[in-house]
Amino acid sequence: MLNIEESLIRNTLSGDMGSFEKLVNLYKDKIYCFIFKMTSSKEDVEDIVQETFIKVFNNLYKYNNKWKFSTWIYRIAVNALKNHYKKKKRICSKELCKDIPREFDFDILSNPEDNYLRKEFYNEIVTIIYQLDYKYKIVFFLRYIKDFTIGEISNIVGVSSGTVRTRIHRARKKICDEFKKNCKEDMFYDV
Repeated sequence: MLNIEESLIRNTLSGDMGSFEKLVNLYKDKIYCFIFKMTSSKEDVEDIVQETFIKVFNNLYKYNNKWKFSTWIYRIAVNALKNHYKKKKRICSKELCKDIPREFDFDILSNPEDNYLRKEFYNEIVTIIYQLDYKYKIVFFLRYIKDFTIGEISNIVGVSSGTVRTRIHRARKKICDEFKKNCKEDMFYDV
């Protein structure tokens, strides 16, 4: 039995553009959010997402259904993102990261000072994550934000599973080290 993605792919390859539009609609928000979290620039996101779906359309005939379609489309998005980084030759700086929407739920029953410290810790960690080198940031996001498996990440970024694990470990270590370095010791109390 064909799943909806396989049906839409088959119909698109037969010339049904409405099926491709439905396929795009299944993934556009996910890809947009992923790319935005990687670039933190609304202007760049539009270009990269558009490039991703153009590549999906042009290469749909190459899709092998032995792999999950989500893995295949994220690999295309990652490659479009790599091309973007090569063209722009820039990495998110603190100034760019200030504009990143930061979701944080406050516990209204908690002490306001505790809520303030939690928010400060959260913002510091998010800023550190966005400043990671691209190769660490991409695997970190795919693992902890998008919840891909190590094997899927390996396939998406085109490196071995061992390399993915190493990069995730180094990303976590870098985040911890930078957080400790940037925060004063007297801030570390039980929040």
